[in-house]
Amino acid sequence: MRKPSNLHSAKHRADFESLIGLGVHSARKSYYPELLSKIRELEELNADLEHQVEVRTKSITRANEALNVEITEREQAELALNIAKQEAERANRSKDKYLAAASHDLLQPMNAARLLVTSLNERLTGSNNQDLANRIHQALLSAEELLQDLLDISKLDADSVTPNLSDFPIASLFKTLEVEFQPLADEHDLQFRMVTSQLSINSDSHLLIRILRNFISNAVSYSKTGKILLGCRRRGEHLELQVLDTGIGIPASRIGEIFKEFHQLKQQPMPKNTGVGLGLAIVERIGRMLNHPIDVCSVEGKGSCFSVMVPLAKVQTKNYLSSKHIVSSNHKFNHKRVLVVENDLNIIAGMEHLLSDWGCIVTHASDIPQALQTLHSQPFPDIILADYHLDESDTGVDVINAIRCYSKHQIPAILITADHSKKVQNQCREMAIPKLKKPIKPNKLRALLQHYLTPITVEHN
Repeated sequence: MRKPSNLHSAKHRADFESLIGLGVHSARKSYYPELLSKIRELEELNADLEHQVEVRTKSITRANEALNVEITEREQAELALNIAKQEAERANRSKDKYLAAASHDLLQPMNAARLLVTSLNERLTGSNNQDLANRIHQALLSAEELLQDLLDISKLDADSVTPNLSDFPIASLFKTLEVEFQPLADEHDLQFRMVTSQLSINSDSHLLIRILRNFISNAVSYSKTGKILLGCRRRGEHLELQVLDTGIGIPASRIGEIFKEFHQLKQQPMPKNTGVGLGLAIVERIGRMLNHPIDVCSVEGKGSCFSVMVPLAKVQTKNYLSSKHIVSSNHKFNHKRVLVVENDLNIIAGMEHLLSDWGCIVTHASDIPQALQTLHSQPFPDIILADYHLDESDTGVDVINAIRCYSKHQIPAILITADHSKKVQNQCREMAIPKLKKPIKPNKLRALLQHYLTPITVEHN
């Protein structure tokens, strides 16, 4: 044990003994040997405590020094992490800009080729070369769908898609899908039927229609003959949107596989136009983003039912959309005037060929001055088809506004673009302009033109 410190020297002990009456001249000193022993024990105990305090102090000091080092290292790590996060966010922003540019630049030639091949295919009806044109069209369609799916899934994985939720009637969404897919079903000798509802739902209409388009496209591709039904069922505070078909179905043991990227089931007979297996992977991601559960049930050899569960709108408004509008794939437009606003010569050529074959009189412009010039020398157009991104920072919206202001008429217009940003969506909503996604689907373009340029036959239920 450590020796007593100087604080407890002999002098201090003598002073203490004198203080309590045990000094050298005290007669009582000889009577208290036990007390003296206790005093020495206390001195030794005190010295030991001081030693322990000193050891503990050094230990705490070392621990504090280590803690300070750890805090410094953590601060440096957090700083490095923040820098890395900022770099990653900058990289994501750059990627988003690249994807937006790629969506436009890569889809431009696809758009022109689609228009030209469709025009060629219609001109070759009944010809020995029509089968060759059909094969070119299908090969182009596969490449186009692959490119679009790759762009879509990249944006979803990069979290660069932000849902824009709103209330809208399900009947309006179903009507859009009917107009788009009725001609496609007719081409494949399939019966396409729709059972709608007066209810309104809350969702992102653009993303939700992407899900339903995939369901219907798959139903067409995997159904050799039979029927396709687009319908809905109320489930409490939700509406279940369903697409049922009488196609080849899916084995129960393999249903979970269909939502994997680049995964397709090898089935006989082989379905037509099935893409590369990204469609349902995109559907799964969109459903998760919107918190809309996706479900599928199927019986091999008899058909499938794909569905998505969507919340009902909090406030329901009466929807009177109950008419039927049948789109004819052979409809001619009887010399209706169409102004095409586009700065890509290949797309202009494709549009002119296709629209002329449909009976339209086509003029074109690439910017606002050219568009206004056509109004000086020709009658006003019956409809405007405008690309969004033009030269010199002009947009199709700018051209449509300029033409409407000059003509003092709300001339119908359709915006054509690969840009699906909120800015473009808001502009279309404010001006009540429908947006047609690139590459253009001729059947959908024909349906929109028929809607705006010809009287609609209404059959009341």
